[in-house]
Amino acid sequence: MRYESGSVLPLSLEAPSGSAAPVVPQQVSAPAEPPPAASLRIASDELEARFTAALDTRDLDGCVSAALELEQCITDWTADTNDSDDADHARGLLRGMILRLGDLAVAGVRDPAETVGPFVDALLDLRSRARETRDFATSDRVRDALTGAGVEVRDTPTGPEWIWHQPVQFGQAE
Repeated sequence: MRYESGSVLPLSLEAPSGSAAPVVPQQVSAPAEPPPAASLRIASDELEARFTAALDTRDLDGCVSAALELEQCITDWTADTNDSDDADHARGLLRGMILRLGDLAVAGVRDPAETVGPFVDALLDLRSRARETRDFATSDRVRDALTGAGVEVRDTPTGPEWIWHQPVQFGQAE
């Protein structure tokens, strides 16, 4: 008899007592797992990209998951007998992930624009009132102060709009 991969084999191939039919093995599908990466370097680069995407969206669970999966990949690939720098590369990426998680913990996972928004809006209101009274020196000082704090002010027909440019954090490329 031929048994396909994933078949469940009975302890005995004889027919159960009182039955003439032989026991037929049941097919069991293996759980779907993603195929392993071709190398630790490829796996670690993919996980670093997932980490960065999660960090960009302030998805703390996604960051932690990617870092833990990379640590597991390093452990799994430790038995690899290839002499390459893939393990050092992966450990370097993991260290970078942990440093960036530390930066995120310091900054908090809340969007910083939400925190500074009320202050920026108050300053923009002050700037608008200064412009209405033609006090352009005050208006310019407020705009310059906002620019110095990383707030880009755009004057539109519907009123001023702003975008906060987050400063580059430790461990990130400029």
